[in-house]
Amino acid sequence: MSFLRIAGLAALVGGILRLVNIVTTSLPQNALAAIYFVTDALLLTGVAGLWFSRRAAMGGAGTLGLAIFVVGILVVRASAFGIGNYPLGAMIALTGLAVYSLDALVKRYMAIWAPSCWLTALPPAVTVGFLPSGHLSLVGLSAVLFGAGFMLAGLDLLRDSRTALAGA
Repeated sequence: MSFLRIAGLAALVGGILRLVNIVTTSLPQNALAAIYFVTDALLLTGVAGLWFSRRAAMGGAGTLGLAIFVVGILVVRASAFGIGNYPLGAMIALTGLAVYSLDALVKRYMAIWAPSCWLTALPPAVTVGFLPSGHLSLVGLSAVLFGAGFMLAGLDLLRDSRTALAGA
């Protein structure tokens, strides 16, 4: 199995898990921690596949965006140990995806669907910070768009892996 295929499956499953995570908050804390760790590992693998498959076409902004995403996920994971906090890490990760998405859309090195989802996920996430508590619907909307973006990116990577095999 090629790296692109593994990365595509990881992004797809990571996106699905991100959607499922919206409704798993009542699970025991240790189960949630394991699910979130696996989700993040899958998303990071998917992002590695995006970089690997598009590195020749993307510019510095796209690479920087993916690097910012990785830093954001690391901040999210560090928050489990009391270092940093989840909302900050999530905002850093989403900002990185927005930078990558703008680069991808301007330079047209991937289908528009995943970058469009990631860009659309940013405004509700930012808005939550300025509203009184209780606006979980915006958090949910952002999470759905974030997860859908990874699912679509995974499908793109899987399609790319088939094209690479056909050309080999």
